[in-house]
Amino acid sequence: MPSSPDEAMLITCMVPGCKAEFPQTTGRAIRICPEHKTSDFTANGEILRYCNQCSRPHELSRFLGDSHSCEERLERKRQRRLLTRRLLRNAGSPDNLSDSSRGECEHRQIYFQN
Repeated sequence: MPSSPDEAMLITCMVPGCKAEFPQTTGRAIRICPEHKTSDFTANGEILRYCNQCSRPHELSRFLGDSHSCEERLERKRQRRLLTRRLLRNAGSPDNLSDSSRGECEHRQIYFQN
């Protein structure tokens, strides 16, 4: 336990064979040293990569190319973005707007009707 609030607790990297110690900078202990966060590493015979979105390592097959975000999280992000666009598009369609929000007044519509 740190002796003062300014003193960070040291954490040892969880990658097998790595003895790097680094300060805990977040509330949740992400126990992978900065070197292994940016490069692939081997653990239990598997090549893994740290995912910046999940804050944990995954097999390389779960990443596209050199990305550090797994496909699952990227797909969730895409779906959220598509949903937001659909909601905004539907909210702004003329069918969902009242006459006053279109800039027309009811009495003018009646007056100018043929």
